[in-house]
Amino acid sequence: MLVAYLRRQVKTGGNPSGMLALMFNKSAQLNFEARLRRALGEGPVPDVRTFHSIGNRILAQLVSGGMLPREKLETSGKKADAFARRALKEAWSRAGGSFPPSQAQHQGFSQFITLVKADLRPPAEIFEESGFTADCRAYIPAFQLLLQDQLKRKVVFFDDLIYRPMIFLDAHPELWSMFANRYDRIVVDEFQDINPISFFMVQGLAGTRGSVLGCGDPKQSIYAFRGGKVSLMTRHFEQVFQPCTRYPMTRTFRFGHEVAMMANNLITLSEEKGLGLVVADNSNPKTRVERVPLRNGKDSGVVELLAPYEHAGCLRNTAMLARNFSHLVPFEIELAEAGVPYHVYGREGLLFLPEIAALVCAVSLVAGRWIIEPEDRVHFIFSLLTTPSPFVSYEVLGEVAEEMEPLLEGPERTNLPGMLAKTAAAMRSKNPRGAQSLDERADALRLLVGGTLAQAPAATIVRAYMAHTRMRDVIERAAPSPEQAVESLANLDAFVKLAERAGSIDEFLEVLGPMAAHKGDEPPVSDHVMLTTLHRSKGLEWPLVMMVGLTRGVFPSSVPDKDADEERRLCFVGITRAMERLVLYHPDDVTLDRTVKELDWHHRPSDQTSASPYLFDGDHGPVQVAARLLEAGATGTIVVRQDRAMTDYMQALGVPITIQLTPEAQARQVREASVADCGQIPKGHKPHKGEAFYHPEHGTCEVAEILYPPVYMMRRLDNDERFSSVVDRASGWVIPAALTPAP
Repeated sequence: MLVAYLRRQVKTGGNPSGMLALMFNKSAQLNFEARLRRALGEGPVPDVRTFHSIGNRILAQLVSGGMLPREKLETSGKKADAFARRALKEAWSRAGGSFPPSQAQHQGFSQFITLVKADLRPPAEIFEESGFTADCRAYIPAFQLLLQDQLKRKVVFFDDLIYRPMIFLDAHPELWSMFANRYDRIVVDEFQDINPISFFMVQGLAGTRGSVLGCGDPKQSIYAFRGGKVSLMTRHFEQVFQPCTRYPMTRTFRFGHEVAMMANNLITLSEEKGLGLVVADNSNPKTRVERVPLRNGKDSGVVELLAPYEHAGCLRNTAMLARNFSHLVPFEIELAEAGVPYHVYGREGLLFLPEIAALVCAVSLVAGRWIIEPEDRVHFIFSLLTTPSPFVSYEVLGEVAEEMEPLLEGPERTNLPGMLAKTAAAMRSKNPRGAQSLDERADALRLLVGGTLAQAPAATIVRAYMAHTRMRDVIERAAPSPEQAVESLANLDAFVKLAERAGSIDEFLEVLGPMAAHKGDEPPVSDHVMLTTLHRSKGLEWPLVMMVGLTRGVFPSSVPDKDADEERRLCFVGITRAMERLVLYHPDDVTLDRTVKELDWHHRPSDQTSASPYLFDGDHGPVQVAARLLEAGATGTIVVRQDRAMTDYMQALGVPITIQLTPEAQARQVREASVADCGQIPKGHKPHKGEAFYHPEHGTCEVAEILYPPVYMMRRLDNDERFSSVVDRASGWVIPAALTPAP
């Protein structure tokens, strides 16, 4: 669309040198520039740049003008990591930390740096809203130490190409006169991904002369974890760039009506309004949505599902997507056991994850044999020494791991506990707590190499090591955010289940063998299934998409402070990757089954459910019926429990299909209309037993029992049904009109 727009501007007399197209990465820039050159043919073309390229140009001018010091651009990720580690270690020490920061806390600090450099606000403000644990407050001074160290060593990193000049121009707005008003037209692709500091750059470049066109789909804004803010597109843009005209792009040519309507039902529940519908073209594939209930102790059936694709040599046309990598693990194990070729994109091999590598090492030491290649074993003994973190310098433990590596097989492995005990003794005077931690780890090593566990089941070894090292507890406490803790613990749970299924040590190592070949993130050249996260799937598409982890409390995430709207948009992205088949894996859920089969049945909040709420929000039952009518070119009336988007969808297509609410839904609609006549619950109000409240879904209810504020047991006055609920403004509760005090 943007290529056609710029082509038209040039062909109708616009000056190409007065036009700028901004992209978020180099590959997008090169692709866009190539398409633009093909569209325009010979002659000048508009400037196509990345945000970092423009930032670098501005930075160079500020440096040449003597306003900022000359610094070397360092592109090595390892060097950037070394600077970050040095700053965090110093800040941690100044904050009185008894132990050095863990590997997970280092990773958390890297994410914090990304968030701060995506914004103009102070680091302390970013920290407070980003969900990091209180233990990580040292991130705030660590960031300042990082900047000081960079200044001292005259070094900037890639993300500084935007951050450094924009922070300076924010403090000296008069200097924008050097860079503003050079372009008549600025276009930005994938605008839904923009962060505050990049938006500030666009605003500054436009000045008073430039016209700005942002192209993107706010329904696919999913990069808050690196600073993206959907509100910059949905609300802030039209406040800054006035007058503003919106051009909705609703038509898709990827998938059919069934996926489109399900996605619309899901996304219209967002708090962020004005996201618009997605409408499938009638020429699109007739995409089918399938549900696969998962039952305890049973395989998922994914191997059988993929068998025809493997036989035809087109596994590359399939993808498995999940909210987090840990949700893929049970399916990854099934594929590995069955020998189905796959690759996990964006994550190192499962066995190489620190928490899993530690357990693989523990089992291997008991067995006295390895399925891991010799050149990789140092990583596994290092993981055992550092996971869970003993809060000892990783440099020290790295040296110990190198010394231990030649002794990991055969009778020599009995020397390992003594080597670690010697290291503990050497540091006891300077770091007594660290020495104690290493003594405990040495004792765990004695258990592993002593021979007493040689005949034990694999699960016993795994569980014993986890208990001895308090692995779950330490990981939970040391993680920089609740979400990272949940991810690591989910990996452990999946690995324990695998050990339980395998039985003996030898059987367990046999099962792990195929997975040992999966290391690093380099995909195989041969045909294989792609496994990755929903975030990484954005912009891609496959004939077959399998979505897993659709469990209540898992997706959407139950982690506190998680952006509920972003989670919903993430599910939208996953659903809309499918072209021909969308297969949804979820726990067996009789309530969900009934909502799909009985279109006029309403489930209650008290009904037990285990599947993701998003599957209920998508309302697959009536969607399926509507899709078949549309595909057949038929007319009819469809009874639905809710009509957030389906009538609008039929109107957008111009088809005579009527959407009719159930009687219960019509009654709820009346109740919702009456909410306007009710009063807000006063701030700080604590409901008491017998107090009446009104909710558009439940009608008038009273507090039957105080469970633990803000959670109460409520009783519906019309039918005496009891159910638990959070009773506050945010949950939709109000004071009934008759009880509202007069103004």
